[in-house]
Amino acid sequence: MDQCEEEIKCFICRSPPRYAVLLECFRSKTHGGNRNQLCRTYLCGTRAKGVGLSCINSYLADYVRKKYDCLAKWVEREGRLEFLDGSNEDDKRKIADCEICRGDVRGVMVVMPHRDYYNSLVTECDFDGCNFEGNQEAMIDHLEQVHHTFLEMEDPWEDLFEHVTKEM
Repeated sequence: MDQCEEEIKCFICRSPPRYAVLLECFRSKTHGGNRNQLCRTYLCGTRAKGVGLSCINSYLADYVRKKYDCLAKWVEREGRLEFLDGSNEDDKRKIADCEICRGDVRGVMVVMPHRDYYNSLVTECDFDGCNFEGNQEAMIDHLEQVHHTFLEMEDPWEDLFEHVTKEM
């Protein structure tokens, strides 16, 4: 991992990406239709305080609200994208526009050495008035013990899926 990658922040929450996932961004090269991978945009694969969705799912849900052509969400426990229409991520179709390079996001992947590095970083608890600091594993334990109601929040993604499918 180089110096630039050590300083990467999630562009949604502006913190080191928790359970980091990498957007697979591509842009067409001239007329030939060849695709080049452009950027190394990481997002959080888990949710942060005040956000009912993880950063990756918040980003994908925002895209879904703008354009209904692809309904996908990240399923952290399975390490994969889930598509409303039943297709799978092997199709490598466009699921969003990259906010950084403006290329086509055609997938999401986990790069374990990077995920392990970002999860090892000590961060502050997101809850106001809480001064706990720890790595991601310690933070999860802290959230379960002290802020357990946050972990019991419903996933608003289900409501979004239901709303969008009624309009399709």
